Formats: sequence, structure tokens, C-alpha cells
Amino acid sequence: MNNIEYDYYKRYSALRYDLVHFTHATPYVKKQYSLKGEFLKIEDSSLYKLVSGIAEASLKINRYEILSRYQDHNNSPSTRNMHSCQLIFIIDSKIFFYDMYEDKFILLSSESQSTFLKSKIYIIGFSDILNISRYYGEFSLYLSMLDAGHVLGNIKNFLSFNKLSWQQHLSFNYSIVFNKILNIDDCVYGSFVIELERPNGELNLGHFERGIERKRIAETKFFNEIKCSKHITEIISSINNGATDFQCKQYYPIDCNFHSSVNRNSAHNMVGNFNLNSDVILNKFEVATCLSRLNKFRNLISMNKINYCILEHHQITFQNGVVWDKEVEFSKVLYNDHQFFDLNTFNKVVVFYTEDKNIVRKGLLPILLSAGELMQGFCLYAAETGNAFRPMKNHHDSYLKKLLELNDDSEINYIGVLCSSPIQQIKMTT
Repeated sequence: MNNIEYDYYKRYSALRYDLVHFTHATPYVKKQYSLKGEFLKIEDSSLYKLVSGIAEASLKINRYEILSRYQDHNNSPSTRNMHSCQLIFIIDSKIFFYDMYEDKFILLSSESQSTFLKSKIYIIGFSDILNISRYYGEFSLYLSMLDAGHVLGNIKNFLSFNKLSWQQHLSFNYSIVFNKILNIDDCVYGSFVIELERPNGELNLGHFERGIERKRIAETKFFNEIKCSKHITEIISSINNGATDFQCKQYYPIDCNFHSSVNRNSAHNMVGNFNLNSDVILNKFEVATCLSRLNKFRNLISMNKINYCILEHHQITFQNGVVWDKEVEFSKVLYNDHQFFDLNTFNKVVVFYTEDKNIVRKGLLPILLSAGELMQGFCLYAAETGNAFRPMKNHHDSYLKKLLELNDDSEINYIGVLCSSPIQQIKMTT
């Protein structure tokens, strides 16, 4: 691993609150790409069902919530709901971009791609951090890797649920794809590559408006808050120009998947979050069952190096079943946002942490991607039990490290909060 990755990781772990300053004075467009031209037509074929199923399980917008802080929602949590991770599909050597706002697979390039076999389908995670950099500067790279993990976790759960096997490239030369489709800069990188057998079905294309247009909307505004960042430039360049690893990691379906049609909910609303009188709903989330399911689900993630536990007010349960009888001060779990998020009324918080040696050995992207994948498993289990679940990064690192008795060679990576149903919350405010 490059030393700059470790330096970045340590800077933006416990020290991030001293380094991150909101920079959202510049306007932006949430839909980052304007794409017109040919698109993959809807049809009753195994091929279309596969690619559309992957999109529906991960990026397709499935609900709009008027009372939410962020109105459009899909099954993959993302920073400020800005969807920093998008998907590219390579089918029959043609490159398609899934436009989540149009729910279409737009053809970006029909040039022959010799790197890719026509007997396979390739799914590429495409992370663009420009929009979230307006809020978080350099820290946006860390957040975007967690975002990509949620998308990848949903894809893997969908494939496993449908009894499909796949391979994952842990290193890839993304530039051979990106250079053919968009003007790539320091804000865009490849987060993952999934390869699986191509099912039967022809590629039938329709026309999406007249003419062809392929542009990144942000390029017309020339805004880039992280252009001068040495960390961002070097790390993204290293990722995008990595060696393509044809010794892929093989994955097979597991016998403990989450139902892929269950819609995740994060319980965002404009009046604040609290869970008064919601014990009946929250008690459906059983800690022992959850850990049993997640310990199987973790066999699907990129790097099985994430440690986790579940905090309750009077005890902590670790992934191996060990229980500490220990008082947890929920008011200290969050670093900020206490006025909006009353954590004292919540009952369960999931905490992820990693030893520094795993970052050194495996690299920044594989570990943070895995954290997002595994957290998505908790999101899916919560949805199955009728609960909402909110992944969060504004945790109080020093309190959690002291609580879990971690020393300076480990860092907190991510937390998730179990929430009652959003309908219950709205009822309680009327």
C-alpha cells in the first residue's frame, strides 16, 4: 500500500473534525451527467432481467419522501443522499451507463473492448466525489468509498439471492474504460469490478431523445474544491491506473441472503429523529439473530477484516458473541448534530472498527469498501424486521475507542443506528 493512503486514513479518522470545514457555498447539480443517445430497450430476456435487477437492488430510485431531508431514495445509503457511486455495465464489449434519474442504460461506447470477454458481463463501480467535496473537502474520498460499499453490498446480495456466482477484481486499470467515455479528472475513480456469466438475450437498443450528448454537467461550471489536494490526486490516480488483476476472487451464493425486494429506509425527516414509545418495533431486531446472519453475509464482502459490535444501553455484544455488561452513554456516541438527532432515545448502535495493520496490508479502498458492504447487510436485516437504519460518520471516535478499549493502532470506521419506522416518528410529532 502507498504510504500516502495510510497518512490520509489516519488524518481523516479521529482527526477529521479539525480538518473538515463545510465549503458548500458554490451551487451544484445533483444529477451529475447529461447523457443522450441509444439505450438498452426493456424486454423479457434473461439478460435484461439481470442488469435491471442489479440496478433496482442498488441505485434505482424507489421512493420520494416529502418530509425527508433528502427527497429521492434508493436502497444504497450515500453521503447526503448524493449517490456518489454510479454503475457502468460492459455487455458484448459495449459500455453502458445506468442513469438512475432516467432509469435507463445509456450506451456510451460501442467500440470493441479487447480487455473484456463477450461471454461475460462486467459491472464497474464509478465514484464521483465532486458534489460531496463541496461539503467535506478531502474527507469526501473516505465517504465515497463507504458509499460504494453500500452499492456493492446490494449487488452481491442480489446475485447471491438469485443463486448466481461471480468474480471480483480487487485491482483494475479503470483508465482503459474511463478514458473512452468521459473527461475524467481528479474527482472520479473506479471503486469495484464484478464479472459474471452473460445470460441469454440480444442487445436491443432504442433512442433516448434526438442526437447524442455525453457530458458531465459539473464541467460547465468549473467548480472543484479539492483540485489542490495532494492526497486526492495521488490516491485516485493510483486506483485508476492499477494493474488489472485477472486472478479474480471467486464468490458463490450463500444460504443466508436478505430478500432483495425489501426497501431500505433511513427514517430521515425534517423535524428531527427520536424513538419514543417504539420498543415493540425495535425489539423485532434481535441482536443474536442479526449477528448470526451478518457473520454469514460477511463471506461476500471484499476483505473480511472489519470488526464490529452492537451497543445497547447496558451491554455490548461483539461479532463473536462475547457480551460485555457495560454502561453505554448514548449521548456521547455522536460528535455533533445532537439537536437534530436525539441518540438517547435510541436502543442499538452498530460500530465498525479496524486495526491499522489491515489498512497497511490491504489498502484504503478494499477496507473502506468492505465496511460499506457489511453495513449494508445491517441495513437489509433492519429492513426485514420492519425497522429503519441510518449509517452515520459523525461518531465520537475518542469516546467509542475508550468504551471498546481500543488503542492507537485501531480506528473507528463507521456506525449505524437502528431507528423506528418513519411513520411512527411522524405520528408522534402530530
